[in-house]
Amino acid sequence: MAEIAELSSAISQQAREIGHDATVLAAEVGDLRGYLADRVEHSPLQTLGAAAGVGYLLGGGLNSKLTESLLAAAATLSTAMAVLRELADIGENLQSPQRPSATPRRSREG
Repeated sequence: MAEIAELSSAISQQAREIGHDATVLAAEVGDLRGYLADRVEHSPLQTLGAAAGVGYLLGGGLNSKLTESLLAAAATLSTAMAVLRELADIGENLQSPQRPSATPRRSREG
């Protein structure tokens, strides 16, 4: 009988802990729901993009040929843009005359 009483007491304690954890979880879910509603209201396109990205990843899209192609295209595009920026900077430097130094030169007289 003592074993049954101890087991019953342990089950009751665990049930109370589960109830407390469920209450805390419900409060956190409510906070998250409020945060997400605020994000959707203030940035609907960002939220849609994030949701689409998460859905794509959870759907197994990370290991697909499409993702491989998109990442390759993005890498190529970003490299091309960086090269174009550098070339534009070089072109500007070649076109603009060198400005003389603003500091006056000292005379060699003593």
